[in-house]
Amino acid sequence: MGYKRTRAELGPNPDPDIWEDVRTKDGWFRRKKRKNMKLNAVMQEHADSLKVTMPAAKRILEKLEPWVRGLELGRVQAAISTLLKKSYFEDEKMGLRYLQDLELQPRRPFKALVGKTPYVEVSDEVFVKILIPSDGLKVKNSIYTEYYFELILLWGDVTKGGKLKVDSVESQLYERPQVSQRKTDRAGEYCELRINLPSRKQPWIALFKVGCLEGKQLAYHPRHYGMKVVAVGN
Repeated sequence: MGYKRTRAELGPNPDPDIWEDVRTKDGWFRRKKRKNMKLNAVMQEHADSLKVTMPAAKRILEKLEPWVRGLELGRVQAAISTLLKKSYFEDEKMGLRYLQDLELQPRRPFKALVGKTPYVEVSDEVFVKILIPSDGLKVKNSIYTEYYFELILLWGDVTKGGKLKVDSVESQLYERPQVSQRKTDRAGEYCELRINLPSRKQPWIALFKVGCLEGKQLAYHPRHYGMKVVAVGN
C-alpha cells in the first residue's frame, strides 16, 4: 500500500471560504471549493421555470391564432416565455407587464410598415389612435389595394388555457393611395379604436395590428402585416 497523507499533515486551512480538505481512498488533500453548486441550483430553477412559462407562451399564441396566422413569428414563443419568466422570478407569479412593446413579427416591426407610432390611453378601456399615412403603407413590391387596423385584447390566467379570453375590434378599410393622388389627401385623418377592459381585475395585453388586402383576399406575404403589444395590465 502507498503512503496516505493524514489531515494533520495538511496543516491549518489558510482560508476555509476558498479551500476545503477532502478525504479520499488515497489520503487527505486540499482543494479549492467548487463554486458550481449555487450555479447549478440557479440553472435548475431556470429549467424548472421553463416548464411553466413555455406552455404559457404557447397558450397565448394559440389563443391569438386567428390574428397571427400566416405571420412570420420566428422565435416569438421563446421571447414571450423569457418575458413571462422575468415576471415569474420577481413576483412568484406570471404577470404580463414585460410583454409591453413586444413585436409579433420581430423582423417586420409595426412602425417600419406604418411609419407611425400609435397613441395609447388606458382607463376602463384601451383607446388607440394612429395617424393614417397619407402615402400608404411602406411595403415594397406589393400589389396591395387596401389596409386595415385591429385592436385585440387578451386577458386571463395564462397558466390555464381555458381561462384565457380574447376580444377584438376592426377599423374600416383604407384604400391604397394612387400615384396620382397628392400625399395631403389624408392629412390629419386618424384611425381610432377602443375596447373595454375586463370588469374583474386580471392580467391583460392589448395588441395593435395592421394588415393588407389584395383585391378581396387577405395579402399572402408576411411583409403586409405588423403587430405589437401596445398596452399591458396586471
